[in-house]
Amino acid sequence: MSQNAHLSGVIGQPVELREVGANNTPLVNISLGCERYDFSKKEKVTDWLPVTIFGSTAEYLAKNAIVGDKLYVQAEVRVDTYQSNKYSDKDGNQATIYKTEFVANNVDHFYTGNEEKHGPRGTVVVDQRQAKAPKESAPTLPNASDFGEDDIPF
Repeated sequence: MSQNAHLSGVIGQPVELREVGANNTPLVNISLGCERYDFSKKEKVTDWLPVTIFGSTAEYLAKNAIVGDKLYVQAEVRVDTYQSNKYSDKDGNQATIYKTEFVANNVDHFYTGNEEKHGPRGTVVVDQRQAKAPKESAPTLPNASDFGEDDIPF
C-alpha cells in the first residue's frame, strides 16, 4: 500500500533535465516550496520538499517551467532510511536518518505571469507554424427534411 500526497507550491530552483537508467528515462528533481502556518511562531513558513518527476512531464517542465511557477503535484510518498556515521546517540550507536521524497504521478503547471518566459499574462503563445496551417471546415449537418420516413430508425 502506498501513501499519497497532494502538494501545492512554487518551484524553488531552475528545472534541469537529466536522463537516467538504460532507457535514458527523462527525470527532473525539484524543490517545491509549500507554505504552512506555524502556530508557535504565528506566521507562515515555507517547507522545501523534494519532488522527483519522470517521463514526458519531466521534459515538459524542463522546457516550460521557471523558478516561481506554481505546481500542483499528486505524488507517492517514499521514506528511505540509512545509518549515519556523523550522528550517534550517547551510547555510540549510529543514528537512523529518515529521508522523505515525493515521486510525482500527476503534475499541473500554473504560469506565474512572467512575460519574459511565458508571454503576457492571460495569453497563449502559439507556434507560428500551427497558426498558419489551413483550418478544415466543419462538416455540414443534414436537415431533418433530408430524411424520409423509411430513414428514421424508430
